[in-house]
Amino acid sequence: MHPGAACPVMSHLEALIERLRAEQDRLIRDAEAKGDIPSRHLLQQIGDLEDRIRAVETLIEDR
Repeated sequence: MHPGAACPVMSHLEALIERLRAEQDRLIRDAEAKGDIPSRHLLQQIGDLEDRIRAVETLIEDR
């Protein structure tokens, strides 16, 4: 593969990580603003986003 061919893929992966982090941050801030203990569903969503972020970071590291 041409060395420059992976650049668009890397840009897309990095953009994906930023979107995932932004969504995770939004969920955390919303939970914090409510002042209550977050629901199990919300905690699961936050955890799922963390798993996805790690998976994309691993893809980037492997390239």
